[in-house]
Amino acid sequence: MHAVNPYGFSHVRRVTEDNVDLNRNFQDFSKPLPENPRYAEIHGLLVPSDWDGPGRAKADAALQAWRDHNGMSAFQAVVAGGQYEFPDGMFFGGQRATWSNQTFRVIVKKRGAAAKRVGLIDVHSGLGPTGYGEPISVVAPDSPGFERARAWWGREVTSVTDGTSKSPPVAGPLIGSIEESLPGAEVTSIGLEFGTVELLEVLDALRGDNWLYARGLKSGLSMDSALARGIKTKARDALYVDTDDWKEKVYARTADFTLKAYRGLTS
Repeated sequence: MHAVNPYGFSHVRRVTEDNVDLNRNFQDFSKPLPENPRYAEIHGLLVPSDWDGPGRAKADAALQAWRDHNGMSAFQAVVAGGQYEFPDGMFFGGQRATWSNQTFRVIVKKRGAAAKRVGLIDVHSGLGPTGYGEPISVVAPDSPGFERARAWWGREVTSVTDGTSKSPPVAGPLIGSIEESLPGAEVTSIGLEFGTVELLEVLDALRGDNWLYARGLKSGLSMDSALARGIKTKARDALYVDTDDWKEKVYARTADFTLKAYRGLTS
């Protein structure tokens, strides 16, 4: 499925027109939403009053102090794990199922209605060594789904539930919705996460993109300004390495894992 988030696709953003991160939006919104209380400690620092002045400098210093005290892994988990309290914040999961969420589920139900076995590769970028595609499972290592994933894709498959993955556990991931949409099917799934640049550089680039729309444009900053253009360039470069070497690695790895999925489905 391609460009199921048309706004983000058009504006080089990982969020929807409502600042919702789709990979945190696949929740049951009839139930209490997951809490991320520590995000509130740093929300104001992640979205400072300015991006090129004293507000940013003060916020950066405070964030560094937070990381020094709590560690980089804790920072990644708090920032990227997903939050549902601050609509203008990072990795906001929303308060309801987005149009893109609903559309994705409709497509899955329509295409997979008759399926007995389903394989899913959810392609991502931004975590891990440059050009390496880490196969990540969101289920526990002792589950049948994880055992099938390893049988299909090998011992490289990691899990977010036991700390072996570069990704922390996230709330409301898209990959977890397939079994809900196709309850009669056996689902074997991974996220294939391709590394780009250093983690802190990725998070800061996404932080800048979030600030641009949450603060910058609303305060009169032009999208044609040097500041805005620089923020957008960094956001794109953080998630897409525009070199032949990186693109060849992504293509080859994805093709290999797709072939393995077909073999797994027919074995």
